[in-house]
Amino acid sequence: MGGFKKKLGVIWLILAALSFVCMGPAPAAAEDVIKIGTINPMTGGLALAGQETFRGVKVAADMQNARGGVQGKMIELLKGDSETPKTAITEAERLITVEDIKLFCGHYSSARAKAASNIYEKYGAVSMVVTALADDITNQGLKYTFQAMGRATLWGGDAAKFVAEMAAPKLGKKPEELTVALAHEDSDFGTSISDAFIKEAEKYGMKMVAREPYSYKSLDLSSVVLRIKNADPDILILTPYIRDGVLFLQQARDAGLSPKLILCPGGVLSNQVFYEKLGDDMNYLLCSSGASLDPRKEAFQAEGWDALQEFEQRYTKEFGQDPPQDAHHGFNGAWFFFHSVLPKAKSLNPDDVEAFLRTIDVKPGESTTTYGYKFAGMNESNPGANVIGWPNIYQWQNGSIKHLVYPAKYATSELMLPTPAWSQRSTK
Repeated sequence: MGGFKKKLGVIWLILAALSFVCMGPAPAAAEDVIKIGTINPMTGGLALAGQETFRGVKVAADMQNARGGVQGKMIELLKGDSETPKTAITEAERLITVEDIKLFCGHYSSARAKAASNIYEKYGAVSMVVTALADDITNQGLKYTFQAMGRATLWGGDAAKFVAEMAAPKLGKKPEELTVALAHEDSDFGTSISDAFIKEAEKYGMKMVAREPYSYKSLDLSSVVLRIKNADPDILILTPYIRDGVLFLQQARDAGLSPKLILCPGGVLSNQVFYEKLGDDMNYLLCSSGASLDPRKEAFQAEGWDALQEFEQRYTKEFGQDPPQDAHHGFNGAWFFFHSVLPKAKSLNPDDVEAFLRTIDVKPGESTTTYGYKFAGMNESNPGANVIGWPNIYQWQNGSIKHLVYPAKYATSELMLPTPAWSQRSTK
């Protein structure tokens, strides 16, 4: 009998130990994690940019977790694939209703960010949009959607100011003497930036001689190129995505379309893919960007500069290449959200996060960008848009986009204009 009791006691000890091992850690682990959704086009025509955006968000999460996470919780990213605007909607709803996520950070593509924004509003989930620029994302009067990089009106308008104030003198003309053609993909992204450019450019008296919207899915843009060539503009404002941008420039080169200045106010032309496809023909081309691609240390405060350097080192080590623009954009918005917002909000409840975001006033250089963060209130136009999200303008020189030329106070290189013929593009 005693032997039986002894064996029974041992069995109970084993069962108790197994119970502790199997059940003990799970609740604690769940309590120590904050799940954050990140939805980007991971497949389809915009997959390259979407994947690079996600990588930037991931590095930001890794960096913040290395600093202790947010309010005692480690960030766990859950991905969604927004191959189309429709899947952006279904992925947002899935992550909210199935995974119980109420905080989001991501969105490459304005059409996809806009489509998902009403889902966030429906469920009271905060979305920090890290790259998408279209005004339509925040002109709906929504409470829970924020644009980290500003909006198209700022970017398109800023490009027009650059042309009038810096480029025109280099071209030996007054702004009112310049003729401009625009080519852009026809979604919210390309349309809104082009609208903003025209509105500001006409204030300077520039003459619009052509506007050619097209689908970014187009397989042949030669007719668009020919119509612009026939308009013979001084300046071409090009707002594509990556694949159609490469195609447009290749066909422009083949057709001999060679204006004195080509500027992409939507940021896309900074991607290294363009140099891989076009080589030195990219030299002289200009591109707006929210990324710190060619930073001057004195433009940043110490914490922002150190975080930017850490990002570049971590990204290069993990992915085997320098971070491209879209990775910078993903990182910048996510780092701001993970480091400057979530740890300081009253709680991680979406309403507390939204309320704190309305009070934010991060000065240029305090984070990892030369612009700051300050969001429009609910009683203002485009509530949730970053009202100080101004881009820089970079120029391809010597086979590198890392030549900041505008604004002058941040410039690291001199603007090189006019743009020569395609056969004479080497700047070495």
